[in-house]
Amino acid sequence: MILKKENIPDSMFIKSELERGTKIEFEHTNNKKKAKAIAKQWIIKTGKKTNTGKWTSKYYESLRRQ
Repeated sequence: MILKKENIPDSMFIKSELERGTKIEFEHTNNKKKAKAIAKQWIIKTGKKTNTGKWTSKYYESLRRQ
């Protein structure tokens, strides 16, 4: 069974990155659930899994620097 990215548990992401991404995406929608789902999609699309099995990405960190 293939899970949709938004259905992947929060525990499978680096907490600080998911929070940062959700905050940034929340600027584009008033729905926190949608913002988190979009953030998860970007983290997976631009990132990789760590040795601990959590998804990580530098995407939102790079946006913060701009």
